[in-house]
Amino acid sequence: MSGFLLSSADTKSGDRRSFLVVTWLRLFFGAHLLFSGGRFILTGYVPDIPGIGGEWQMANAALGIYQAVKYMECLFGIMLLSNRFVLLAEIPGIAGGVEDLQARL
Repeated sequence: MSGFLLSSADTKSGDRRSFLVVTWLRLFFGAHLLFSGGRFILTGYVPDIPGIGGEWQMANAALGIYQAVKYMECLFGIMLLSNRFVLLAEIPGIAGGVEDLQARL
């Protein structure tokens, strides 16, 4: 029976490992969002995507949706890197990342 229970040392090292993984992912995702949003804000860069994804992206840019998403990405990247309102930054940030992925497909 005692073999099925974790010792306190195993639990603490597992918690530490989980903390490090989650922190690394938060920082990586925050840096990606900050870079992606900041690149648009500073240079106005809109990638040319071939096919229907590019048409969809250009339509979003014409409506101003693309610009709003990029400004939100920059804001959410700053929030993640500064470790403030992380849950608030993650949910729309994931949606923005999915939108970028859909545009590339």
